[in-house]
Amino acid sequence: MILNTKSLKVLIYILILFVNISCKTNDEKIDKNITISEDVNKVADNNNLKSEDTSFKGESYVFYKAYYFQANANDIPEFSENQIISKFKKINIKLSKDIISIDNVKSYYSIEKKNSRKFFTKEYLYAYYVDAFKNGFNIDVKDTVSYINLDIENNDKSPFVDYFLEAGDAVFMNSCLFLNFGRYIICFKSDQNKVELDNNYCGLPFDLEQKDKLANSNKEKFSKVYPKLKDDKFLEIKKIISESSEGDNADEIFQINNGGLAFDSFLYCIYGDSDSQTLINIKNDKIIAKEAIGYAMPENETYQSFVINKDLTIDVYDINYNSRSKKFLERHQIKQDGSIVKIR
Repeated sequence: MILNTKSLKVLIYILILFVNISCKTNDEKIDKNITISEDVNKVADNNNLKSEDTSFKGESYVFYKAYYFQANANDIPEFSENQIISKFKKINIKLSKDIISIDNVKSYYSIEKKNSRKFFTKEYLYAYYVDAFKNGFNIDVKDTVSYINLDIENNDKSPFVDYFLEAGDAVFMNSCLFLNFGRYIICFKSDQNKVELDNNYCGLPFDLEQKDKLANSNKEKFSKVYPKLKDDKFLEIKKIISESSEGDNADEIFQINNGGLAFDSFLYCIYGDSDSQTLINIKNDKIIAKEAIGYAMPENETYQSFVINKDLTIDVYDINYNSRSKKFLERHQIKQDGSIVKIR
């Protein structure tokens, strides 16, 4: 069959149109395949993250301290401090450069920084957290906050949703991770950071007799076992002590490791015609408990000494200057609420 010119042009036009449509359809298929492939890869990455075993390599973060910021005398926490400490000491937290794991549940994360008012979103929350971080952890969040931001897919998943703020955020400052639970702020420190911090505390037992012997025999070891407060921290606590009702003027101050309770424990010493040692607990820059546990007057036959034990009991003794014989006098206990009570 012979086609005329007009018929040939129509046929060519139809062929070109068919080719264009076919190419476009193939392109769309390719685009869809690429998109599907990317989505599959993303899901696969998430599944791989979730399926990682307990050998995940990250830096361990351990419970350090829980703090409940009491708004007023009638503000009673839903959970006791003992319950909080017991719960969070069991939690296993690890961080790598981009993955956080809490009890083997993992998520990608990034570290962000934001203006504090924008981060806390409401003025009353801003005021609450500024006071809480200052009083509980001596951290200034008035201007900016550094924080961990989770992969958005994990914001509403447990345990992250149980301990993180809205939008999958958790404050991360001074190499510390801060979780939230029942209006408590719970601080976790890296193992290494905790070791460095513990080196600034006096471990227990704190034995006054051993302290004095070591001070006279090995000053280098003494400074490591019984580190004294220095510089700004010394002046800060000294001021709190001097402004108390008795107005004592501390010559030396030691911070006692009380196991991360919601207050700080200190022993301050006064030297002069007589020597004395007093144990205090401080919360919100105020002394909440105070007990004189050591006293020495050279003219006397005996002096009063003590041991602060690992269970936070304090045994007080009367010791003879000449014979060094020891007589038990009384026992006190540092309680979870910060009080110091006589139990024997």
